Amino acid sequence: MIAAEGCKRFGGEKKQENARTQAHAPPSSSHLKNAIERAGAGEVWVKGASSDSSGGARNQPLTVIVASASFNRVLTRTNRHGRAAEIRLTHGGETEERCRLIETPRILRAAIVIDDLGRELEAVHQLARLPYRVTFAVLPGLAYSREAAEEAHRAGREVLLHLPMEPELGARALPGPGEIKVGMADPEVGRVIRADLGSVPYSDGVNNHMGSRATADAALMGRVMKVLRERNLFFIDSRTTASSAALEA
Repeated sequence: MIAAEGCKRFGGEKKQENARTQAHAPPSSSHLKNAIERAGAGEVWVKGASSDSSGGARNQPLTVIVASASFNRVLTRTNRHGRAAEIRLTHGGETEERCRLIETPRILRAAIVIDDLGRELEAVHQLARLPYRVTFAVLPGLAYSREAAEEAHRAGREVLLHLPMEPELGARALPGPGEIKVGMADPEVGRVIRADLGSVPYSDGVNNHMGSRATADAALMGRVMKVLRERNLFFIDSRTTASSAALEA
């Protein structure tokens, strides 16, 4: 697969010579991972890469779940779970990398959103070190709201405004500052959301914090969506109530 990718990218004698020179470099997990993802587009899931700080052969292969026709010609071995295959990359006669392909009917994906950030920074530091594309939902108007959003952005993570919204009457917990409440008129909804976004920079979208009463109010949710549309922001419904009107709005 890596050879095929090289042929696509290089042309002419000089470029081919460069390709041959690069081919003498030891292969790596990142090269293999990138080649597989390019070949399979969105129909592959690289579960994890093997690692060996000594530079020798890896003990554990890279595991890839595939549901793409791109790999039909290599998925030739059948096991009780379906087709599978193993790819080995060698350098100087030694196995440098192994990759185990496992066939699946389809790839399912989930987005992981961590809510309630902004009260302190230790959780943000720990989450930013994770090697996963976790989304940070940051509450507005707190002591560390801005710092949490800025650190998430520096780490290449997506940021959401975790918008406080009115819960059912009698709720024990309070949403906190920057709350959207039932009965707010258009200007007030816009003012509150803009202020909240100001304390959570780099927000790509919004999800609700609490909000069982607010999200069930169709008129209010229409006002909220109008403000978000003006800023080209998406909304993720936390679904704190089955009566939510957010999707229709």
